[in-house]
Amino acid sequence: MVALQERLAGAGAVILAGNDSYEARRVALGRPLPGKELTDAFTPLETGMAWVCAENKGCYTGQEIIARQLTYDKVTRSLVRLRSEMPLPEGATVSVNKRSVGTITSCAHGPSAGPAALAVLKRPHNVEGAEVTVEGIAAYVEQISLLSI
Repeated sequence: MVALQERLAGAGAVILAGNDSYEARRVALGRPLPGKELTDAFTPLETGMAWVCAENKGCYTGQEIIARQLTYDKVTRSLVRLRSEMPLPEGATVSVNKRSVGTITSCAHGPSAGPAALAVLKRPHNVEGAEVTVEGIAAYVEQISLLSI
């Protein structure tokens, strides 16, 4: 196993040391996880998983909701990454001017990038560079790119 890890590392692969490392990398990349971002509280369109939704097929669970969101531009929330100077608590409310605009779904502390969190935020607060507050801690929105692997 060690030889394989050494070969992978030599080829430029990121070797994760444990669950905390995996979670930090997942949050840094903005990848949704079942039980965290992938729950019945959010649609696949809101968590960046639009590719799993068939637009030309019917009769699947949630199809009417997905079709309505697509047809009427009703995707009003999206998964974003938040950066801050201090760790952000999972499950905390994200606010702008003391009004709730979303929820922290995952948080991690990466060795090089520092504290980061994933959150599902309402428009227009889900844009790159938007400033939000989480329990008195200032944070900034970063868009997630599927190409940032």
